[in-house]
Amino acid sequence: MEDGNQINGANAPKVRVTAKDFAAKMRDKTEVYHFLSHEVGAYLSPYDTMTVWHMRDLMSGKRRRIKGTDVKHLNVPQYEGLKLETFMDFAGRYPEVMRALPIEPKEIEKLPSK
Repeated sequence: MEDGNQINGANAPKVRVTAKDFAAKMRDKTEVYHFLSHEVGAYLSPYDTMTVWHMRDLMSGKRRRIKGTDVKHLNVPQYEGLKLETFMDFAGRYPEVMRALPIEPKEIEKLPSK
């Protein structure tokens, strides 16, 4: 089974990069967002909803990356009980799902809810 956290594919060797070297290449949030979404191919929520802390966790492997090609966008009718809090409670029962979602309250508040 392919490891969803490898950047260059299943057969590519893992490369360790120090925070100092990474900071020298990536100057701001925009460059990190572009790197993760375009170069790595990770699915990211819209730029204004992403925090640098969540992107850091994605890069370090603390959070699980989801491949952009594996994401399907669906239109869901608005239901009264379908709230972000309800979704997070439901997802909390599945540890593998929670590894891909932000965990800090400030990050959860920034998730797109509409």
